[in-house]
Amino acid sequence: MNTFLYLKSRQAGKHISRQAGKYVRKLAVLLTCKLTRLRTCNYGKISGMGKYQDLIVFQKADELAFHIYRMTASFPKDETYGLTSQLRRAALSIPTNIVEGNARKSKKEFKQFLNIALGSHAETEYLFGFAKRLGLHKTDHCHIEDLISEVGKLLWSFYRTL
Repeated sequence: MNTFLYLKSRQAGKHISRQAGKYVRKLAVLLTCKLTRLRTCNYGKISGMGKYQDLIVFQKADELAFHIYRMTASFPKDETYGLTSQLRRAALSIPTNIVEGNARKSKKEFKQFLNIALGSHAETEYLFGFAKRLGLHKTDHCHIEDLISEVGKLLWSFYRTL
């Protein structure tokens, strides 16, 4: 009797394991489909980068853009469509390109957007210095200069490690 129960339970076990195997395969297919959909939907976390808000380089670049906007508010009105606009667009382009690059599917694409952000950083650095030489700054903005330098170092380091 014990042998019979043992054989029956072994056969039942094989049946269960075959059924479990089918479910595991179905589950694997479903997960693959979900991941494929996520890749095509482009949720920004597929490349393994995480949320852009968590990136220190983004936080500093965002802070820089904010301070540039506040500083340029005091520029003369005749510079509204000249230096003010150019400096604002260049500064805002840095965090914007970080966000857009993070939303891409591959590290290669992300790196390309970081490269564009590096170019915008160089433009911001030059335009800030140019405005300083023109005497358009009403107050001392050493913290902005330090922030420009810090963002440049962070961007370059992040670009190299990606």
